[in-house]
This record gives sequence, structure tokens and C-alpha cells, in this order.
Amino acid sequence: MLNRYVNDFLYYVIRPDDKRGNNVLIYCSGVNVTRFLPLTAGKHRLGQNPAVKGLQSSNLEVRSFVLSKGAALKSIRSDDCFGIAPTKDLWNSELFLIENAPDSLPPEIIRYAVMNFLSIALPSCLPNVTLPKDFLTPEDLQAYLESLM
Repeated sequence: MLNRYVNDFLYYVIRPDDKRGNNVLIYCSGVNVTRFLPLTAGKHRLGQNPAVKGLQSSNLEVRSFVLSKGAALKSIRSDDCFGIAPTKDLWNSELFLIENAPDSLPPEIIRYAVMNFLSIALPSCLPNVTLPKDFLTPEDLQAYLESLM
């Protein structure tokens, strides 16, 4: 089951959160602002980095996706996702709780989140970019993003 998608550019991790109850998951997402800078240079409006804005916008759509599958959401503030980022660069991270999700949902969320982020963030950085049609492994996506620099 794919519940973890991590490379040097971004991460999405969904894991059980037993301390908050049964059938509670924590959704962690993050984008490496430092690694995306070469792609976003000169495209910052009002100080907003397109990769950060892409993560925020994508996470709103992920929330809608999760709700459409019958699960419930809860916003939280915590350090539950600390330590996921694989580098010491500057990361922007977001998290929320998912309650009452079927066991089959986490891999669907990961796939949806990655593809949705790419469709939002990359065109704002590189208007003529050709997005991957297939869901890439974390390593292949990292190589793809590095090839765009």
C-alpha cells in the first residue's frame, strides 16, 4: 500500500495516528522551497512562491477528494510531520487529520495529491511544460523535475 511518497522536491505521507483514536490518519505534505527556486525564479507574485501556492491549492483539492470518498477531515496544528523532509532545505509543510477513511483510500490520496500538485504548480512555473501523463515513482519524479532546471 502506497502511503509514503518522498523525494528531494516534495513529500506526501499518510500514516495512522493511534494517539488520536482508531481509524484516524494524519496527512502530511510538503514542498522544498529551496529546490523549486530555480523553477520558480521570477514568478513570485506578492512574495508567494508558486510551489508553495501550488501545495496550498492542491491540498484544498485533496480535502475535497477525501470528503468525496466519505471520510471526515479535521484541521490541526502540531509537529506530527516533523522529520519527514529528506533534506535540511527550506520546506513548506501542511497537515490535517483524516477520520473514518477506508483502508483503500491512502494510496488513492497519494496518487491524487502528487498529480494534482504537478498540474497546479508546474504550469505556473513553466507555462509550456509537458506534464507527466503517468504517475511517476518518487525517484523518477525527482529526475523529471531536475531535468526542467
